[in-house]
Amino acid sequence: MDPRDLRRIRPRPKIATREWAQWLHGTITGKRLLWAGAPQPSRQDDGARALALVGDRLPESAFSVEVDREPLCEDERLDALLELADHIGIERLFGL
Repeated sequence: MDPRDLRRIRPRPKIATREWAQWLHGTITGKRLLWAGAPQPSRQDDGARALALVGDRLPESAFSVEVDREPLCEDERLDALLELADHIGIERLFGL
């Protein structure tokens, strides 16, 4: 399967996505794959990067979760949130 096939898949029929993932899992031998600078641009973001982590090849201890308990809607966090919303094209924010 050609990796470009994944970009051509419409949102509903994702069976091919599963087949592509199985192919990828069998093809790469490492614990991770960073996909950047694909020869064909993606439908949504030409500069995007993707990181695939092969979960059955990584120990559970490889992941840790840190929670920032500061409110997002205050001070510089609100500024960053509004900047991000503008960057990704969100025009209306409710409750702010």
